Amino acid sequence: MKWYIKLALAFGAIIVLVIGFIIYDQITSGKILYKTIIEGTQGKKQILKFNIEQPELTHVLIINPSIESGWGDPDVFISATLTDPQNNDIITIGKDVVFGGTRPSPVYQRTYSDYREKFPFKPTLVGEYTLSLTVLTKHVKDVYIAISQKGK
Repeated sequence: MKWYIKLALAFGAIIVLVIGFIIYDQITSGKILYKTIIEGTQGKKQILKFNIEQPELTHVLIINPSIESGWGDPDVFISATLTDPQNNDIITIGKDVVFGGTRPSPVYQRTYSDYREKFPFKPTLVGEYTLSLTVLTKHVKDVYIAISQKGK
């Protein structure tokens, strides 16, 4: 087999893998109901409010911090609490959750998507939900927040 045929097959396989990962992410995330980007200032408590209209469906809280340019790929810690309209805690994210998973090694560096964490939850009430979030780590540029809804 000629080298250019092998190269074309390799590129084709890579394209299929990328499409597969995109489809998998869509399936696990669901339809985005709310999204925003907030500043990543260390120690600043930020409050976000959004409405949920179909509590019988599973929802996913997606948090994806972005690191300031030039600071490498540090461990990121965020404290957050999601509460329902009656102020009951639905999700609590403490200082023990490392955004970015395991510590990088000399042969592996984190990418932007490595910091994304998903927290599934099933709301019980229709109404306004509140997310209280504080970035605990220095050099976080901003934080992408999304609420998605999975189908039945």
